[in-house]
Amino acid sequence: MRRRTRCVALPVSESVPPGGAMGTASVRPCLTRLCGGLCTEYLSPELIFNLGHNHASDLWALGVIIYEMLMAVTPFAPKRPDNVTELFTNIAMVKKNGLVLSSRIDQHAGNPQARALIAAILKADPAEYVGA
Repeated sequence: MRRRTRCVALPVSESVPPGGAMGTASVRPCLTRLCGGLCTEYLSPELIFNLGHNHASDLWALGVIIYEMLMAVTPFAPKRPDNVTELFTNIAMVKKNGLVLSSRIDQHAGNPQARALIAAILKADPAEYVGA
């Protein structure tokens, strides 16, 4: 069975970085504005809680993608694909309980290093993401 990720546009704070255009020296490294549609299954907790984001959110998405490549489902997938509230709750629970990975991941990956990499990326605090 092939599963499709539903992409939706989410309203996020409309603050604009000082200095105008992106790429100028005065742009803040932590943005609070999202443009266009985005795939909700790859959103990091800081985006869900509207705390602003930087490149660490891209690392989070990479961790989700690695998990999905191994398991054929994202680590926070709701029981019903259209249940965005459950999806966001699952992602938000990482902040409260830490990351809980399926015990089947070691079987699918063939070694424990995949689990360690995913766990190093999908941390509750964006400052602790590996590579951040």
